[in-house]
Amino acid sequence: MMAFLPAGQAPMHDPPYPEDPWLERFTGVAALRAALALGWLDRLAAAPAEAAALAAEGPAAAELLDLLAAEGVIARDGARVALAPRFAPVYAARGRALRARLDFLARAAADLLADPAAVFADLPRHMARSETFRLYRYDLAQADDAAGREAARPWVEHVCALTEAEAPRLVPALPLPERGRLLEIGGNAGEMALAILAARPGLSAAVLDLPAVCALGRERCAGRPGAERLRFLAGDARRDAWPAPADAVLFKSVLHDWPPEEAEALLARARAAAAPGAPVIVTERGPIETAAPAPFHLAAELVFAPFFRPPEAYAAMMARVGLVPGPPRRAHPSLPFFVIAGRAP
Repeated sequence: MMAFLPAGQAPMHDPPYPEDPWLERFTGVAALRAALALGWLDRLAAAPAEAAALAAEGPAAAELLDLLAAEGVIARDGARVALAPRFAPVYAARGRALRARLDFLARAAADLLADPAAVFADLPRHMARSETFRLYRYDLAQADDAAGREAARPWVEHVCALTEAEAPRLVPALPLPERGRLLEIGGNAGEMALAILAARPGLSAAVLDLPAVCALGRERCAGRPGAERLRFLAGDARRDAWPAPADAVLFKSVLHDWPPEEAEALLARARAAAAPGAPVIVTERGPIETAAPAPFHLAAELVFAPFFRPPEAYAAMMARVGLVPGPPRRAHPSLPFFVIAGRAP
């Protein structure tokens, strides 16, 4: 197995998401969720406020202020409070992502606390009872209507929150051509594709995902740099036609969603869609390894622990569908992701 925790490196469960230092403890997460719900973070982002006025908003509002100060979210200046100097720029840049991650983390933590034995030892029970997996209503996302978009929005937002931070570190590790057509399967709302297009001006990209997800992607990407070279293709990648030939096919954080036989079938479809010699690229999070007490935000990954595979599993799948896999490699020292690419002989 590829080593994901080389000696002397920090634990690989701590990727460089800027908001992670404020998600390490349960109390910090609870305080942030409360402050968001009360509108405090947006108010303090606009201007400092009187501590007494905030403390008067509820019977335990003063205690919430104390928690936020202890967690480094706010700073006191006499009778006034403001966002802390370290937290303020993170919130300005990642406020939307922070909200999405906190919402998802609340679901994941509830699953871990309600039935931890199922998470680690009884996958069918975990899947049946999980609040996390009830979020992923792929059936509703098959329709591009208001209900489908609203059902998909929470998990689309969560994936975007992660990908925004991951893409700058992942893109340089991908063996992409300088020009041509990229096909990203399950590319969500296009965050990864836009990051690739920024780094590869000669590429165009197509994201194939469910209809409601594509609608949200068009909404999210409209007017952003590179959007003119990005198109969304609404469909089910397991059944619907793929555009071909593609000069590269990418799966980013997708194949772990599916049982081995379905993941292998998707790789077979990728081989068929790829132009001669074009890479079929898989980048995924590896199995969770911890060598120190884990931060609270790891709960959002632990609920997926039964599904993370080592790169050797994807190399074997590639070989079985007629691709020649290259050696897997670590995507970036700070991320627990690997990259493996296969090509048709």
